[in-house]
Amino acid sequence: MRSQKIWKLLIFIPLLFSMGCFASGISQKEETLIFLGSFFMAITGVGAPYVYFPAIKSRRRVKERSRWLIWESIAKALGLGYHMPSNEPWTPTIYGTFREHSVSIQPLIQRVGNSEYGEEFVQIKIPVSNPRRYHFLLRDENMKESVESFFLNRIYGICKDEKLEKRFVIKGSSEVFCAGLLNTKEIQESLHRLKDVSIEIYGQNLCLQVKGGHADSRYFLFLLELTAKFADFFESSQAKKNREAA
Repeated sequence: MRSQKIWKLLIFIPLLFSMGCFASGISQKEETLIFLGSFFMAITGVGAPYVYFPAIKSRRRVKERSRWLIWESIAKALGLGYHMPSNEPWTPTIYGTFREHSVSIQPLIQRVGNSEYGEEFVQIKIPVSNPRRYHFLLRDENMKESVESFFLNRIYGICKDEKLEKRFVIKGSSEVFCAGLLNTKEIQESLHRLKDVSIEIYGQNLCLQVKGGHADSRYFLFLLELTAKFADFFESSQAKKNREAA
């Protein structure tokens, strides 16, 4: 608030001074005052953007940083690192090691047009070993899918849990892996606790996205545990395939 008043004074005081000089010069027919008024008005006009736009950017940065303070608290509660970039976009990253996996957590905001607001998501990424280049996607109907998974074949009738089978779009390049994963009791129980979720393995990354801010350390811990379970199951299945092929 104080900085906002300062930059306004830096703009309006010289502007008022120049207008006063200009008006006095005209009324008194004094060329010196007219010149001074014109000169300071021109200087103010040229310098205003250099004061105004950095001040606006600074206000936005402070606003965004205060918005994500809860994420910094969550990172500390989970024993993970926290990073807020100095430039746009001012969205934080929680990072570190969880259950022997490197993890990164970021908020995603899908804006519509030029709107300042939009749908908010939590995204968790874990690198995985994927030498066979398997591709897997599990998502609720209302969740978007990546371009890479758009042409992936949809799989039906592999999940023994009827509610999950009806609820999710399931795609994958390995039907055996998808069936093994989705029929694991621990995974099924976790999926029932989630709403509006998308889980994808593509390339060397496992990515989980959940709609909503969910700014709560216990919920973040639950999401991290689920993502780690997916990564463990995937990498153990890869290791098993390698042993069978050897």
